[in-house]
Amino acid sequence: MSTRGRVQPPMDHVGDAKALADRLLKNIDGKRDYVSQSLDIYTADVEAAVDRFDAQTKFCNQFKIGFPCILLSEPIPVDWSNLFAFFGLDILSKLKPPQKYDWFNQVGSSLALVGNWGTVTHISSADAISYFRTGLVRFLTVRFSARQSNISTNPGLQFRVITQGIGLRVHWSPAYFFNPQNVFGSPTSPVDAWIQPGKYMFGAVGPNLSLQFDPAMFDIPPLTQATLVSI
Repeated sequence: MSTRGRVQPPMDHVGDAKALADRLLKNIDGKRDYVSQSLDIYTADVEAAVDRFDAQTKFCNQFKIGFPCILLSEPIPVDWSNLFAFFGLDILSKLKPPQKYDWFNQVGSSLALVGNWGTVTHISSADAISYFRTGLVRFLTVRFSARQSNISTNPGLQFRVITQGIGLRVHWSPAYFFNPQNVFGSPTSPVDAWIQPGKYMFGAVGPNLSLQFDPAMFDIPPLTQATLVSI
């Protein structure tokens, strides 16, 4: 039977995002059996983020402490693995009790890790996993929506960030796992760079400005630029 003229069913970006998120997070905080598969989107960055989140969740559960999150419309888990050199390389057994570190204070506070930006709260690991998954699904939905452009093995999409100040260095974070250490480019304004599709947050730092993040989230695509109104 001829298939010419047959209409292809629409791609289910949300469904595919949920399926991948569930596969990535299967047995989180346990013995994970995730194996990378060839997909039509770029996933290496997400896989690495889930690995770090899993290690941090294990640490919080080991010491019976809450998982640190920044508060926007909902908690966003903070990626704090950069605080420890070689985190995950058999270092958990060598760490001192978390009371050693001020950033694990169970009272909401500003956290130096995020550049004195945002209110920090601590939630249970179970809740952190739930919020992580919700944000990851949103992120992956945006990325799956861009797969028709066949950019999964390319640098991504060209994007522009505009700041109110000049001479600043722009940083970015995935919107599901806050990590302000990723450098986008400099100096502003504007600054252009390549980035893989997803839902992101942007911030900036300068000679007279501590690292600050704009609370807005940007879907790339369809957006091609972000204007940071607070920086």
